[in-house]
Amino acid sequence: MCGATMLKFEDRDNTETWYRPVHCYKFYCPTCGGKHGELHKKRISDVLNRIILKGYFIRQFVFTVPESKRQPFQSRKGLNALIRIVKRIIDKEFGKEKLMVMYIHLFGDRDKSKYHPHINVHMFEKEGKQSWKLSEEKLKKIRERYNRALTSYMKEKEILEVVNVNYSYRVGIGKMLHSITYMTRPTDAGVLDVIDEKMKQFLLCELKGFQYIRGYEMCKGKKNKEFLVREFGSWDVVEKKGVTSPLTGKPLFCVDIVSSERFEMYTEEKQVETRNGLLRLVDGENI
Repeated sequence: MCGATMLKFEDRDNTETWYRPVHCYKFYCPTCGGKHGELHKKRISDVLNRIILKGYFIRQFVFTVPESKRQPFQSRKGLNALIRIVKRIIDKEFGKEKLMVMYIHLFGDRDKSKYHPHINVHMFEKEGKQSWKLSEEKLKKIRERYNRALTSYMKEKEILEVVNVNYSYRVGIGKMLHSITYMTRPTDAGVLDVIDEKMKQFLLCELKGFQYIRGYEMCKGKKNKEFLVREFGSWDVVEKKGVTSPLTGKPLFCVDIVSSERFEMYTEEKQVETRNGLLRLVDGENI
């Protein structure tokens, strides 16, 4: 049923009519899931609307959990606890006033049959303000904090031996966009073919509505439009907040719900224009 219904939008003066398909945004949906599917595009849009890229670089961290210690985090409560642990560590080491996005991934790229929860962090800092690299002493301190926090949460008697935190950085708009695109990708639907029923229940039911991307201390990324259009020739990947006309910028309001069959019936011999996820009949004829 994904995409089988259209929302009809008009401006206040009834001079423009646009349509937008209603999507389910499920990672296992053929339309919404996968790389550059509707869910992926929405996530990219959400991030780019809340951060600034021009004049910034990205500090990228990956907080992993040892394979033998992942069971406590195979629950909604456990994942939220893991997120809070990582945020507290970043706050202590870099302060609370920062641009930051956290991405929660549950499976690795190599073996999709294994549950592999890890937290990816993007910190956006102004270029020239600080060094891209971090000292070994700083990274060691972050790993030790993370190790102690995991040990405490799991109520282990001894400090965990193997806990890894990876660090890298991204400089330049192209590399930053590539990293954001990679981090915002949804879970591969192929995992459903290789995981057991218990994991399916967890993934599809317990995590229904789970927020896989969390933003902190964000700001509106309106400044992204000018240079993204200049550098890449398109703004289509980023939707504006609210629904506005891609042509005039006028606010649009939902006035009707139209089935896709009805929409297609009236557009068989008419050209349909697509802009920023919105559709319209080029001749302006209403349905």
